[in-house]
Amino acid sequence: MEGVSKQVEQLTKCNDLSMSSMHSEYPSQCLPTKLKPPSGDKAKKAMYECIDLNMYEDQANMVAFRIMSERLAFWIKSLHILYYDHYGKLPQYVVNWYDEPKDWCKKSGGNRAICIELSTKDDDPLMYKITFFLNTGLIKAQGKAKDKFASHDFHVLKALTDKIIDYNNNCINTDNGSPCTADEVSETSDINSNSTKVGNYNENQMTAVKQIATSDKTETQTQGESCIQTDLDNYRAVAQFKPEQLFETNGKKTLSKL
Repeated sequence: MEGVSKQVEQLTKCNDLSMSSMHSEYPSQCLPTKLKPPSGDKAKKAMYECIDLNMYEDQANMVAFRIMSERLAFWIKSLHILYYDHYGKLPQYVVNWYDEPKDWCKKSGGNRAICIELSTKDDDPLMYKITFFLNTGLIKAQGKAKDKFASHDFHVLKALTDKIIDYNNNCINTDNGSPCTADEVSETSDINSNSTKVGNYNENQMTAVKQIATSDKTETQTQGESCIQTDLDNYRAVAQFKPEQLFETNGKKTLSKL
């Protein structure tokens, strides 16, 4: 998926990967450390960072997957970079980012979600809506262009999330736990491949089902690859990275929403 790799490389070079910008809108104390199981029967079957294109009927126009609690903050950061910083600055797109309920970071308890609507400036604008359920770690994308999300944007987000984790994990000072700041941002593509990846999935353990489907082409190419669900106990054993170490801002840029 050469197109995905090139876009991820561009996004990592052009954006701040440090987590300090997350502190204002989504501080660590607002994010759950233990996730609840999804309520829907099909949502419970959703795999971890892997999309099953056959889980929902075609008329639902929806795909879904789950993430682990250790990766919540990093996925929010990845979503912000792709939709707010990238699509939101392109003239042909409109991005609407909001929380449900409003200002849930300032309240305690209840279900919490981040919603992102990606639209175009034509007669039928909404391409798809992403709903990120923070309490369960379920992310769903629904709309006429859900195939675009499943075949491209999902893979960009997943790879970008791993880059963000790599960057912040390598920047942490082991002596005092100080996070990276915006001034210390560098190209993450040069990070030594032998560096420890905390919270990343091994590509040999899980391969996403890919369906190549673009909005401007009528021909769809399906690449069926087996989805292998990662052993969750092994995943938790390596996911010892503590996101709360990354939320010290010292006056750095804060995350803003449309």
